[in-house]
Amino acid sequence: MEPGGETQLLPKSDVYSRIISGFVSRSFGVGLHLSQNELEEVNERRVSSEWCHYLSKEAALTVYGTTKKKKIHDNLTLLRFFDVGINLEGFWNYDQMALQVENVYE
Repeated sequence: MEPGGETQLLPKSDVYSRIISGFVSRSFGVGLHLSQNELEEVNERRVSSEWCHYLSKEAALTVYGTTKKKKIHDNLTLLRFFDVGINLEGFWNYDQMALQVENVYE
């Protein structure tokens, strides 16, 4: 590191990187651990006329092409894992975060 705090730029490497987006709580730890019955209740609520569409409609249209909520398959659905890189799914933006927050809030 230089005296002014600058460092030299290093060339990119072919290192594999994975990013995880999730929530941590004192109450439930990492992710959201639901029993099979709880998961079924959540999915039943998600198809009801009152709760079947995302509030973040523009984000849902951008990410999913529809405002209709998708079924939550398991606890890991509430954690998002993605690989970094140009040819992979290496981006995370406001739209994905807004939908993830809505899924966890459910």
